[in-house]
Order: sequence, then structure tokens, then C-alpha cells
Amino acid sequence: MLWYLAEACTLLDGKQAQQDAELLLEGLEIVAQLAPKQLLELNLDSYRDKANVHIKLAGEKTRARFYSGLDLYPLHKNVPKKRISLMGADLKKTDLKGADLRGAYLIAADLRCADLSGADLIGADMRNADIRGADLSHSIFLTQMQINAAKGDAHTKLPKWIEKPGHWEI
Repeated sequence: MLWYLAEACTLLDGKQAQQDAELLLEGLEIVAQLAPKQLLELNLDSYRDKANVHIKLAGEKTRARFYSGLDLYPLHKNVPKKRISLMGADLKKTDLKGADLRGAYLIAADLRCADLSGADLIGADMRNADIRGADLSHSIFLTQMQINAAKGDAHTKLPKWIEKPGHWEI
């Protein structure tokens, strides 16, 4: 939650929205230092709910700035939106700018040379996804663990805070 909220603070525009998110982040950093017994006495769901408001808003605004017009959800009408399955999908060279991939199953998807600028990848399962040559440099809510689970190479573009795993093709 801290990771995602910290990123949301950098993405939010509007002084008040950013200040509100930063205040919540400061509070959560204090909460994170509490002893387990003290944590059990708190209503952590309320913190999560408040953080999710800022994270969701930051994601929506960022995706809107990059959005390419591709809507993946009509392809999967029977799947709840937060759990879209693109397992093994051929998305090579696809313009996925601003795509909502929150919670998506991207297991073994072919994303080679895809543009994921502004794509929201919070909770996306990227195990064995082929991201060689893909541009994720401006993707949002991307974690090191997601990248570690994917297959990339020297041409894969990542945000500056994410390291290329040692097992990637270089």
C-alpha cells in the first residue's frame, strides 16, 4: 500500500489531491512502524480504503493522458473487469498506452515490443509474460516482482526505479 500510494502522490495533479495523498502516506508510514499488537487494534481497512481512493484517481488520470483507444474488455464480456484474462494472448507490437490492466492475468502473454506507456499494472500477474523490447518506462504501479517474473531483454524499457533482472537476455 505504501509503494502504490507513494507512486500515486507523484502522479496526482492538483495541489489539494496531492497534499491529501501525501498526508495519508505520512500517516501510513507511522502505522507501518507499529508493533504487531498495535496494528491489530487498528482498523486497517479504513486506511486501505482511503489509500485506494488516491491510487484509483491517480491511475485514472494517468491512463487518460496516455489512452490509445484500445478497449480490451469487450473481448472478454463474461470476465469481471478486474480479472481480465489475457493468458497466452498475442499482443506483440500492440499499442496498450493507457490500458487498464489492473489485476489482469498476463501469464505467458506475448507483449514483445508493445507500448505500455501509462498502462495501469497494479496487481497484474506477469508470470512468464514476454516483454522483450516492450516499453514499460511510463507504466504505472509496476513492481520489481512483476518484472522479475517476466521475460525481458536489453531492449525492454523500464521505469528508472525498476532493475533489469539478472536472468534476462542481455
